[in-house]
Amino acid sequence: MITELRAGRIAAEGVPPADIAIGKRCKIKPDRWEYLVADFQNSSASFGGNVQIVSVVVKQGDLASGGPTIRRKAAGRETVRRWFRDEYMPAFQSRRPPSREDDAVAARAKFGHVDVRVLREARKDFAPDWTLPGRPRRQIKPAL
Repeated sequence: MITELRAGRIAAEGVPPADIAIGKRCKIKPDRWEYLVADFQNSSASFGGNVQIVSVVVKQGDLASGGPTIRRKAAGRETVRRWFRDEYMPAFQSRRPPSREDDAVAARAKFGHVDVRVLREARKDFAPDWTLPGRPRRQIKPAL
């Protein structure tokens, strides 16, 4: 497993002792496994006999690029368009239309990574009445 971690084929995260109170996890870069000694029984990693990282969790993924731990290929154009038309749009038939940001959040929850250009295209083609023309109105705040 250490060979896989060093190669970046699997990834690990853990909590440095200084951050244990807040539980802030950090990614452990593959090159750090040259120096760290893993103790998977206790979910920790040490250097020179001193515990450096606790709550170590190993996941599939690539940390070499510094990106997200788990990478998925973007959902296909036709898949996203079909989802938008058949599942997403009907949910808003009797409610206020969602914003473009809401579209992106829902699509990412469904597919992981989604190209927002595909979402905008689907919105333009299938729900043109959801977008009002012109500049958004300014909200007038009441005077106190």
